[in-house]
Amino acid sequence: MKKRALAILLVLVMVTAGLFAAPTVTVPGAVTATLKANIGEYLNHGFNIAGTKYQPTVTVEDAFGATAPSFRYGYKTNAAGTFIFKMAVGNFTNSTVAGTVKIASVSSDKGTSYVGGFYTIFTDTSATVTSAERYDEALITITPARTANIGSVDHTGAGGNIVAAETVEGGSAGAYTATLTFSISAS
Repeated sequence: MKKRALAILLVLVMVTAGLFAAPTVTVPGAVTATLKANIGEYLNHGFNIAGTKYQPTVTVEDAFGATAPSFRYGYKTNAAGTFIFKMAVGNFTNSTVAGTVKIASVSSDKGTSYVGGFYTIFTDTSATVTSAERYDEALITITPARTANIGSVDHTGAGGNIVAAETVEGGSAGAYTATLTFSISAS
């Protein structure tokens, strides 16, 4: 009987010791959720990155790849007024040596017009503030100049003919960056 009681006591001690043992996992820190809302007028615009809309920046890697780089840009609003969504496009510039790769063309699945140094992407007009949300999104493609574009004008139609040194294949080696700036004018 003593052996049996001792065995039960030993099992209970082992089980109890396991209950009070320190965890071997690192407990992660707290996480947060941010809830946002608007009462009244609002106007949001930005980039759609993997389904997350209205992000303030987007980076497209390998812009000189076989497929011309593209991205989604859009807006949503319930505000009164006329809003013109514009895009300014700069050529690719090399940060380490003098060099430029021109933009051969700019296109959008919504169409674009180029006037005064800007592409108009959207125009939104509403006479009153409404509870109905208005929104739109465009797929924009920026095509860097290639050897097939030599002798053609750049995307502006006024930038002069593209020469070999201003193409992906003929440009100086190095890292290139093109900046596109989106702005809204309201009236």
